[in-house]
Parts: sequence; structure tokens; C-alpha cells
Amino acid sequence: MSALFSTALLYAVTVIALQAFAAWTERNLHAFPFKQEDWLRYLLPSHFESRNHKRIMLNGPSTVRENLRYERFEAAFQGYEIYQGGISAGTLEDVTASLEYIEKVYGASALPTILVLGISPRFIANIPDDRPFALGVNQYSPHYSTTQESHRIALQPKPVLDGALARARFLTLKEPERFRISFLAVANHLLWKNEGTPGGETALARGINWVSKTYLVARLIDAVGYPQARRFTFSEILKWTISPYKFSLNEPIQYRLMTREEYNKGDKHGVWRQVYDWDPRKEEVKTRARLKYFVEFVRRRGIRMLVINMPERDFSRVLFDEHNYHAYLDLVRDELGETEFIDLREFLDTIHFYDREHTTPAGSARLSDEIIRRMRASIVR
Repeated sequence: MSALFSTALLYAVTVIALQAFAAWTERNLHAFPFKQEDWLRYLLPSHFESRNHKRIMLNGPSTVRENLRYERFEAAFQGYEIYQGGISAGTLEDVTASLEYIEKVYGASALPTILVLGISPRFIANIPDDRPFALGVNQYSPHYSTTQESHRIALQPKPVLDGALARARFLTLKEPERFRISFLAVANHLLWKNEGTPGGETALARGINWVSKTYLVARLIDAVGYPQARRFTFSEILKWTISPYKFSLNEPIQYRLMTREEYNKGDKHGVWRQVYDWDPRKEEVKTRARLKYFVEFVRRRGIRMLVINMPERDFSRVLFDEHNYHAYLDLVRDELGETEFIDLREFLDTIHFYDREHTTPAGSARLSDEIIRRMRASIVR
């Protein structure tokens, strides 16, 4: 019995120590766990229990996560904490629920001072119906579960037992990845003396990079199926591993421009077919209700906001019905009222895109710098 108790005690102490260590790396070393499940970061107190109440939050769908580089915003707005809160497959309902979750769990002081919100027709149309943010909260949040209402995701307190089970589920299924990323964040910190600048690697990093490019190591990397290693150094891959970005190491996807008729023949029931066919005038009541609820939430809490209509690749732009697209823009502008709104749909060129809406690192840098310029002229002075 004493051996069992000692083992359990050792396990508990180890887990507590690892959680504290992971939280420290997330606060101080820019560790972003859950690259494939970014919505789970909303369950991490370390991302929201801030020592600095001046925070700029980048929020919206995965295009915000990929296309807006938090490090460029940090360099531009010193004195503010920058949080990259983009949600894969997220919609306006998910962003609204994420802000409500922050307020309920971490307190009003954890809400952003400034919100940069990226939007698109899919985001406003609430497509698809089944999305991961609410599912993640239901499975892993110890505090709340979700219910779908007509124009929002409502948060309901979890019973004590359900909360305990969710906490145990998160500990066993998700915390191991968090711990792994925290150790990689320390390794990344040791390999860079001046992150983000040319020649910023340490001598150790340059040595590891050289070894990783030798013939035998390169053949080994090829054998395990990691082609990105051909084009990037070890230290660059490590930095990407702890970052929030998902596609930065991928080769851009090549598309052939086609008409709506051609596209519809090949995509009869997919998500993007729903997006391209969406007519906001047919769902105006629900869409306005979602926007109105969100805008009122932000305004009541004194959050300054900049809304960006995110860039799209030419392949995607030509597949929209332009009458529907203009109706979407008119509806958004009407509900936002005096909130600053910038339409950057055509801001980037084809070479700046990884796929139909996510950008390459170069495209992300250009877009981020443009938004920073607009913010300096308006909401951050």
C-alpha cells in the first residue's frame, strides 16, 4: 500500500511540476501547444491570466492564425501583449463563445483591450454546422459545456463530476503534447540568441544545422518521411514546431482557375460549395442576430475593434456570386456600424497564398504589416 501511495504521490508531484513548467514556457517563451487543435489553447490559464492588462487579440478563423504573425504585432506595439487566438474552422459564433469563455473562466481582466477580427463569408455564414471549438469545450473544459441556441453558442456550468472527468481526460490525452512542446520551447530558446533576425542562431544551432544536412542524416530524415527538412534548417523546423502556424513549411498548392459551373461539377456537397453558394439575404435574420449579439458584447466591455475582410486567392474569388458577396459586405458593414472595417479581399497576389485563403510566410508578413499600419492610424495611437 505504501508503495502504491508513493507512486501516486510521485506522479501527482511530477504532473504539477510539468504543468507549472509548461505554463512558464507558454508565458515567457511563446510556446503554442496543440498545433492541430488550436481551439484547446482557450483551456490554458497561462494564455489568459496576464500580468499586463493591455492586450491585443488576433481572433477569427484559421486564416487569422496563419495569416497574422503575432511576432510582428509584438514588435510594432511594445507595451501590449499579443495573443494569437485564431480558431481552425471557427465562425463568429465560436469567437463570441471564446470571448465569453475567457471572461467567465479567467475574469474580465483577461479580455483584450483591442480585438483584431478577421472575417470571411464562411465565418459569417456559420459554415459548417459541426465545428471543433464547442466539441473541445464539451470534452475537455472542467468548467463549462455548450448548447447551441438560434444565434449563439451558450456556455453552461458543468456538474462537478463532469468537470472532474473532463480535467482527467485533458490530463491524460492532451497534457503530454503540451509538456513536449514546453521542452522544445526551451530548446528553441537555447538555439536562438536573437530570434527572427538573420544570423540569429547560436553556434550550437549552426552546428546542429550543419549535421542535419550531412548525407547520412539527410537520408535518415528522408526515410522517416519528413520532406520539409530538405528546405529548412533544424532550428527553423524547431521554431515552427512551437509556433501557432500550421502551413509555414508546406509548398504552396497549385490551382487551376475555373468557372463556378466547372467547380460545381466536381464539388456537389462539400463545405466550400456551401460557402460559394451562400446567399446572406436568405439567412439575413439569423446572420444579423449573430452579428448584433457579438458587436454588443464587445461594445459593452469597452473593447476597441478592427474588423478585416481577409484576403482570398483569385481561384476562390471567382467562385463567388458577386451579388451575394456584395450583400455579405453590406450586411456586415451595416451591423458593425461605427466599428472600423477594412476590406482586404484583393490585397495579396497569387504568389502570397499557400491555398485558397491561407498565406505563405511572405504573404503573412505583408498582410500583418498592412494591418499594423492601419491600426497605428486608427485604434492604436
